[in-house]
Amino acid sequence: MNEELKFIRNQVSKAFGVKIESKESSIQYFLGRHAFYHYSRSLLRKERNTSKSKDTIPHLKKYSLHKIAFAINKDYTSVIASIKKHDVYVRDFPEYSKNYQTLLDNLEAIKRKMEIEDYANMKEHERKSKMLQHDVEDLKKVIEELEGELLLSEKKAKNDTPFEIRNLLSALSDEEIKSFIEYKVNPALIMHNSQQRRLINYNPRQNKTA
Repeated sequence: MNEELKFIRNQVSKAFGVKIESKESSIQYFLGRHAFYHYSRSLLRKERNTSKSKDTIPHLKKYSLHKIAFAINKDYTSVIASIKKHDVYVRDFPEYSKNYQTLLDNLEAIKRKMEIEDYANMKEHERKSKMLQHDVEDLKKVIEELEGELLLSEKKAKNDTPFEIRNLLSALSDEEIKSFIEYKVNPALIMHNSQQRRLINYNPRQNKTA
């Protein structure tokens, strides 16, 4: 069953105090069913044509006679027979007029509640969007700060070693510097140069022959 028609059926049953989908045939059930027919067909058709009817809840569509009848276990001929007698029932049955107005009032209250909830949800969505935007901006600032710190660290890493060597040498005497060069720097340079010459003179074919 269509959920919107089911919703209308339940609201009519509430307003008239009976379950209109039952097989009871007393006057109260009969009038409740007619209210359902009239509202589902005539006022929903008006909603479709004007899009501004105050008698309907939002977003409802026009439904066929078959669907309206099926919602309360009736034949579509029942809808045809009673759908144009609304004004007669309002005139001749005060209780019908009262209950039908209760139905409209209830649906209007639901409509207002839905609009308020939609507005509240929209505002909540806007609030969360602003919070998310602020979080994104804060995250961008943190990333920029981290990138800046990383760049400084890279520059510092490139400059630290020569700076430290200069500080170390400035603390040594001339004799200590000569000794450092003679016993540390020169052997390291000799070893390095030897390795470079061996790489330059390396011949794979001679090694295989040997």
